[in-house]
This record gives sequence, structure tokens and C-alpha cells, in this order.
Amino acid sequence: MTKLRHFRLALPLSIILTLAYATCGTPLFAQDGRGETRQVMWEVFHSLTAAYTYALDPEAYENFSNREDLRSALLALSEAASELEEHGGGLDPSFAYIQASLASDARRALQRLDKYQFAGSRFLVTRLTQNCMICHVRVESHGSFDLGKNFLEETGAASLEPLERVSVEIAVRQFETALRSYEEIFGAKDSYPLVLNLGSTFEDYLRLCIGTRNETQHPIRAFQKYIQREDMPSGLKELMEGWIESLENLDLQKASGDELAMARGLIRDAELKQRFVSDRSRLVDFIAAEMCLHRYLQKKPTNEAEIAEAYYLLAVAEANASRSYWISETPFLLERAIREAPGSPFAKKAFTFLEEYTIAAHAGSTVPGYVDAHLTELRNLLEN
Repeated sequence: MTKLRHFRLALPLSIILTLAYATCGTPLFAQDGRGETRQVMWEVFHSLTAAYTYALDPEAYENFSNREDLRSALLALSEAASELEEHGGGLDPSFAYIQASLASDARRALQRLDKYQFAGSRFLVTRLTQNCMICHVRVESHGSFDLGKNFLEETGAASLEPLERVSVEIAVRQFETALRSYEEIFGAKDSYPLVLNLGSTFEDYLRLCIGTRNETQHPIRAFQKYIQREDMPSGLKELMEGWIESLENLDLQKASGDELAMARGLIRDAELKQRFVSDRSRLVDFIAAEMCLHRYLQKKPTNEAEIAEAYYLLAVAEANASRSYWISETPFLLERAIREAPGSPFAKKAFTFLEEYTIAAHAGSTVPGYVDAHLTELRNLLEN
């Protein structure tokens, strides 16, 4: 296990001391089956927040006197993220893409810093929170995380633009604070509904409510209030009224113990009711299906055909629900479905989807040779 690095107050002293005590002075990391995950995640949190503290200030990020501490933080983050990518940290394989993305972004941030490409390096550090955010909304949360609260209070994170701040709040597991931030965004006069709908704001908010909080009443109330805005376009209002209806009909308790079956039903019904390609009227159904499938995979099932089905359904849900332009898991999920059970019907469906998805992604240009070779490898796997 990689040792935690120590750098000169890249984080506020209270966080350094609290982290040191939690790491060395309590049984927090007892090997209870989750100890490995906790240890690696402490390392990721410690090094990421250290680097992010500098990233909040462009001048501090480029200041030569901070270079040793900043580089130490990025090196520690790169090593911890690589360890998480290599060994999984006790997490199930559905987290593998996020782990790989975190490790890749951390390495690139360090490489650009070493080349004095400060703007590019700083940009990557600020985007690292997206990996943490996507991961954290997949699992129902219990308890509080005081280090994350301290980080927000003792750095300049509170002064960030609202949409960037809320991603940091989720990244450091301040979920109640994030909910309040979303409500502030929804109520702000300069936060235009159509602009929010172009991005992933509503999608991220629903994942926080359904995934982390495992409840539907909060988004129902928030959306009911939100659609009363005077500047709410009629088309978006109608769309959100449909989301409210879907939330009212969604019974998350029914999924307990039968998550795969519920996900099948949600996706089947959503696809039947979709009116056109990229129709977001069934957003709630696809996000709820995602949460069910992640919970199913977290139980580490052994039926290969069902696992392949779960990954295929996850890819369908991701392709329909996500508007993230930084991280897209769809190709990874489809490939995972193929490799889990090449002889299964869902592996074949996954390959068809992946082939079409890849060609569409390279529309107007030739598919690169290495991509075509990769598809050929997967096709041969299916046939043999």
C-alpha cells in the first residue's frame, strides 16, 4: 500500500492533523472488507484536495515557491489513483472506467506541470472532481464526512461558480450542502432554465437524489417549485412535469433484492415511451435503472450472462441519460458486456451498439486503425 505523502500545508493545518489522526490513531482502516478501499480513498482525497487548493488560485498554481508541494501532491495523487485503477480498491468492476479516468487525468496533470504548461495542468486538476462526483452518486451514503466539510470551509471553494462548487461539494461528500447549492442554482435569477438543460445539471441533481439519498420526494418538491419560474419555457416545463410524474411513480424500495429485474422493466418502458432519438422525457427512468444496476453489480454476482446483461443495460441507460462531455462510459460498458459472456445474446447486442456508437463518434472521418483493430478483436471474441 502506498504511504501517504506529507507536504507543507498544501491543506489547512486542521485537515492535515485530522487526517493524520484518522489514519494512524483510530481503527478506521481495520480490514473489514472495506479497509483497502478506505485507505486508497484517503490517499486520493488527501492529495487531490492538496492540489485543488492550489488550483483555486492561478497565481498560486504557477508560483515557483509552491512547486515542490504541488508536484508532491500530484505525484501522490497519480500513484494513489493508479493503485486504485490497478487493484480496484475493493470496488466492483463497474467503477473501473472512473478509476482509469482519474488515474489518467492525474498523470496528465503532473506531466503538464513538469512541462510548465500551468493552464493545462490546472484545468485537469479542476476536472478531477468530475471523476469523484460520478463515483459518489452511485452509492447510497450514510453518515457525515467532516474532512470534506473542513475543506470547503477553510479554502476558497465557497467562492467558486455555483455549478463548479456543487461538483466539488459532491466530490468531498458534502451531499446535503450540494442539495442546497442545487436549490440556489434553480432559484438564481441569472441561472436560465434552457442553459441548465443544455448541460448535465438536472441529470447530476437526479443522480444525487436517487443514487446517494435513495429518495424521490426532494426532487419532486424542487422541480414543482422550479417550473413556476416566469422564464420557464413551455417545452421544458412540460418535460419537467413528466419527470415529476416519473418520480411520483418510482418506488425505489421495490428494487431491493431484485435490482436487475427492476432495471430491465424501467429501461424497457422508457424505450417504449421515447418519442424520438435523444428524447429526455424518460430521464428519471434511465437514471433509476442506472442506480439499480450499480447496486446489483456491487453485490458481485456470479451469473456471467446476467452480468453481461447488466453492463449492456448500463450502457443503454448511460447513452440516454448522460450529457457529460468529459467522461463517457458507454463504450467501456459495452465492451465489458461482451467480455463477460461472449456467447450471450446481450454480448451480441452490445457489439452491434458499440460498432454503431464508434462509427457515429467518428462521423465525417475515417475510423482510426487501432479502433478498427479493437472492434475486430471483439468481433472475433464473439464468433469464437
